[in-house]
Amino acid sequence: MEIPQTVPSRRSAPGITIPGYDLKRRLATGTFGSVFLATGLGDPQPIAVKVIRHDSRCSANDLVRLMREHELLSRLDGRHIVRVFERGFAEDFAYIAMEYCAHGDLWQRLQGRCVAPAQAIAILRQIGLGLAVAHGQHVIHRDLKPANVLLRNLNTVALADFGAACDLGLSKMSIGQSKVVGTPAYASPEVIRCEEVDCRTDLYSAGIILYQMVTGVLPYRAPSLAKIFKAHMQAPIPKLKGPPAVLQPVLDGLLAKDPNDRFQSAEELLAGLEWIAHQQGWPFPPRDDGLIQ
Repeated sequence: MEIPQTVPSRRSAPGITIPGYDLKRRLATGTFGSVFLATGLGDPQPIAVKVIRHDSRCSANDLVRLMREHELLSRLDGRHIVRVFERGFAEDFAYIAMEYCAHGDLWQRLQGRCVAPAQAIAILRQIGLGLAVAHGQHVIHRDLKPANVLLRNLNTVALADFGAACDLGLSKMSIGQSKVVGTPAYASPEVIRCEEVDCRTDLYSAGIILYQMVTGVLPYRAPSLAKIFKAHMQAPIPKLKGPPAVLQPVLDGLLAKDPNDRFQSAEELLAGLEWIAHQQGWPFPPRDDGLIQ
C-alpha cells in the first residue's frame, strides 16, 4: 500500500504534520522517536507511523536507524514480520508507515504472567518462522524481545523494530561491534563480549523469551548491569519445573553459552519445536503457514 504524499496534510497530533496521513493518537514514545496510530487520508484502515524529528533530539544514528529499518523490512516478505508501507520526510520529521497490530505486543501480554507450554510453542514457532525469513535474507535482528513481538490477534505474532538489525550480506561472514547492541536482558554472550554475531544470537534471545513466557520472569536477574552480563556469560541454563519441563531440550538448545552448542538456524529450532509438539500431541501447523504466498 502506498500513501500518496501529494494529499494535503492534516494536523491531528500536537506539533506533527505529515502529508497523506491523519494521525489519531500517540501509541508509544521512546528515546528513538514516537509511534502514532494513523490512517491514510480517505483510507479507514489503521496503520502505525514511526516518527523522528530532524532537530537536536535526533542524532544522525537515529535517522540512519529509521532508514535502515525501512530498507530491511521492505526486503522481508513473511507473514510473521510486520509489513512496512512507506518512508518519507515531512517538514522537520522523518517517518515510516507500517502495519498496525491492534493487540499490542508480547511484553504487554506477559507482564509477570506466563503462558501454557503448548501456547509458548505456538508463539515461539511464529517467532522462528519470522527469523527464518529474516535470516534467509542475511538479516540479524539483534534486539529480539517481547516488546518487539507484536500481536496481530491473540494467536498471531509478527516481529518488529529492525532498527538495530544488521545485514550479514555487507560482510563476508558476520558483523562485529564495538559496543553492546540491543537490550541487556536478552543479549547473547557474544553480544556482551562485543564479538562477531550471526543468526545464533537471535536464537539466544528467543530462548530468553521462551523462558519468560513459561515462567513469567527472566532467567537472569541481578541488581546491576555488570552482574546481568556475567550471568548471561557464566550462569548455568535454568531448569524448567512442572509442565514447562518438557520444553527443556529447546531451552538448552537456545541458551547455550557457546553459539556452536545452540540450534544453528531457525530451521533447526522449528524442527525441535515440531518434535516436541508431536511428542506431546500439540498442534503444529505446516511450514507454509509462515510465508506469504
